Amino acid sequence: MAAPRSIGRALSLALVAAGAVSASSCSPGGFQDPTMIHSVRILASAADEPYAKPGDKVTVSVLAYDGRSSQPEPMTVYWLPFVCENPRYDAYYACFQQLGKGDGGVPDAGDGGAGSAGIGALRPGIDLTPFLPSGPSYQFQMPADVVTQHPMVPGEPSPYGLGILFNIACAGHLEL
Repeated sequence: MAAPRSIGRALSLALVAAGAVSASSCSPGGFQDPTMIHSVRILASAADEPYAKPGDKVTVSVLAYDGRSSQPEPMTVYWLPFVCENPRYDAYYACFQQLGKGDGGVPDAGDGGAGSAGIGALRPGIDLTPFLPSGPSYQFQMPADVVTQHPMVPGEPSPYGLGILFNIACAGHLEL
């Protein structure tokens, strides 16, 4: 039979351990519930043809939500009307350089100077919303040379190309 002193010590250690586990558990501790949306947010984007062939027409749709309690201006989904083709290292952020220089195939649609000169040609403060396509979906044509212009990737068994399209959900207007 164990001595009462060792039982008391074991009981004390068990209580301390239970207290430590309880104190370090994953309880809500003041953090906001991540499932609550109180702003404008894009939840998902989907292409009707995620593995499009060169020259195919692709429709991209966006699921956006406006969780603001007060909505003085409606939320609108805007599209940057260029396909970023084969960015360096297949990194989406390399498209920003293409957009700034105008190397991304920005169409000239009477767009206040964006045209093929890229966004870098625009002056700060210009409202871009009248020039950008809007709506929950946008259709574009996959560039015909998207596969042939993509650098070979060591270890990749087949050639491929990459096209990236950007969208923005906004409750107001867009400007540089």
